[in-house]
Amino acid sequence: METMDLAKQYFSSMRDKNIEQLKQLANSDVRVKSPLGELIGLDAFVKFQNGFFKMINSLTLNHVFVDGTTAAIFYTANTKPVAKSDMVELLQFKNNQLISTTVIYDGTPFAEYVKSIQQS
Repeated sequence: METMDLAKQYFSSMRDKNIEQLKQLANSDVRVKSPLGELIGLDAFVKFQNGFFKMINSLTLNHVFVDGTTAAIFYTANTKPVAKSDMVELLQFKNNQLISTTVIYDGTPFAEYVKSIQQS
């Protein structure tokens, strides 16, 4: 499968909150880097994505750029804590599996939201 197709499948899986499809895309040792820190492994990836799914109202894909087995996806997230948040993910694939994602966004409003729901 082409990197562009993998990146679009990754995004549509997030948009549709389809954790099973995301799990099929991800390597068992997948790495996630975000403003929240670094996670390693499929279980941590699933937990990270499920946490994001709970916040999502909608996701809109803006651009996908591909260079070999690396893709950058730019999207806008409409979430419970933040009505409009621009996000970037740098996705790396190997053998048609996601081996890492680096998520770039302003984490401050999301951290405040998580803190507020943990206190309730």
